Amino acid sequence: MATSNFAANSRYFNQPVTKLTLDDGTEVAYLTRREIPAPESLSTIGELEVLAGDRPDLMAARAIGDPEQWWQIADANAVIDPSELTENIGVFVRITLPEGIPNLEDPGA
Repeated sequence: MATSNFAANSRYFNQPVTKLTLDDGTEVAYLTRREIPAPESLSTIGELEVLAGDRPDLMAARAIGDPEQWWQIADANAVIDPSELTENIGVFVRITLPEGIPNLEDPGA
């Protein structure tokens, strides 16, 4: 079974860790860059209205049931800065399945 330095609900789960050897021989471990998936590659399962006072974690708790999954909503809406998700009250944001999971209820997926 694969192990990860991060919790299963982390956006960095299974993200590779590699090492850099400095000139003095010191090894420095670092996390490789996480590639953000193209939003159109994610299966939409719904939309969520942005409410007054919303925060990305509150939106994730409402839509996904886990406040730590706010990054999935950010990925689905091509947002780098999570505060962009809540800038416009009343707009709807996409809710998608995680990358690589097809929507079996959508015959076009």
